[in-house]
Amino acid sequence: MTDSATQTEDSRQESKYGAFETEGGAVVVYDRDEPTAWIQSNYSVTLGA
Repeated sequence: MTDSATQTEDSRQESKYGAFETEGGAVVVYDRDEPTAWIQSNYSVTLGA
């Protein structure tokens, strides 16, 4: 994949998904095209190799 193709894909994904933090500190990630597709998390973990 070329750099420009990667950038185009990244731009499409950035506009497809949104995120916000609730008053309680949870983060919600959602699909802008599908209102029933969302994930909510109260904490995060670091991925290791």
